[in-house]
Amino acid sequence: MINFFFQQDGAPAVPAHHSHHTVAYLRSHVPEFIEPENWPPNSPDLNPVDYSVWGRCNRWCIVTKFRTDQLKLVLIHCWAQLSQNMLNRAIDQLPKRLMMVIKVSGAHVEFRLD
Repeated sequence: MINFFFQQDGAPAVPAHHSHHTVAYLRSHVPEFIEPENWPPNSPDLNPVDYSVWGRCNRWCIVTKFRTDQLKLVLIHCWAQLSQNMLNRAIDQLPKRLMMVIKVSGAHVEFRLD
């Protein structure tokens, strides 16, 4: 069996996260599913895409000159440049980050990391 974390955030403006069909599917197919009322409302410290991937893409966009209509293409290119090794390192940080957030009662932990 594959062990994994399935994380959503509690962003109220994103109806896809709160779709009754999605939540029902997760309840029936993900044994460790965390109910929506317990999702973190704003969790950049606990989301590998927020704390790792978007930072890299942001740096790529800053050094790349492009018109507004080219942003999508720049981001697609950035995502294509991400290595599996980099993604694995970001995911491997999650248990440490979870413990740190618990230790500080949910406070922001980014400044406490190496």
